[in-house]
Amino acid sequence: MLTVCLVAWKRRMLLDHDNALAHSVIRTIEYFIMAGVDVSKIITIISDVKDENSLTNVTKRAKIVINCTGPNTLLSEYIVKACIQSGTHYVDISAELYHMLNVYRAYHKTAEAADVLIVPSCGFASIPTSTGLNLLDKYFEGSLHTVECYVQLHIPRECYFGGRNKALVHYGTWEAFVHEMYNMQKYKDLKKQTYPEIQKEPEPRELQKSFFHKREGSWWFPYPGPDAEVNSIGADVFSGEKWKETHLL
Repeated sequence: MLTVCLVAWKRRMLLDHDNALAHSVIRTIEYFIMAGVDVSKIITIISDVKDENSLTNVTKRAKIVINCTGPNTLLSEYIVKACIQSGTHYVDISAELYHMLNVYRAYHKTAEAADVLIVPSCGFASIPTSTGLNLLDKYFEGSLHTVECYVQLHIPRECYFGGRNKALVHYGTWEAFVHEMYNMQKYKDLKKQTYPEIQKEPEPRELQKSFFHKREGSWWFPYPGPDAEVNSIGADVFSGEKWKETHLL
């Protein structure tokens, strides 16, 4: 039997967070209903991310915590720490590289000693590209070196004009993006400290394109996501090869 524990992580914001949390909980339960989950098995808990006892009381009830909060730079470290203390595996949907590397440096050895898995970036970043690369690597005859990926987002036209429930980008996503841009140089410096032996390969000629380029009648530009970096880390973890480089565009 699967028991879903739905937790609303509270933090101080300039809004009526109780109403916001209630709305979030209701929407999430609606998604579970559509997925055919027995909602009578759903437990709803309100927890404060900065209250260590409150967090641990939540994480110890679960075998796996799927963290969908954001920005992860501000919120997720508290949850990671609580999961390690309670022996609970952790998964999130972060796309924030500085946060991910910070968590790795701070908690990798502790999590390993506690036999707890900490798995970030399991959302739009970077599951689609990682899955595709794994399939290519499995069935490609030869050594996979360069992969060209294209993603097209279909956004309802009315979202471009704003209004109630018509946001082009969720505020949490936008806030996370701002933090990621602010911390990008810190991430690069931290990466050099963590993996000083990394030698970045020159970009393959096939991927050397102008910022905006045309392909099959459409204009494209590089996706500013963490996929290439996350794939490199994954290659290191699963193959033992330090930052094996598979070029992505």
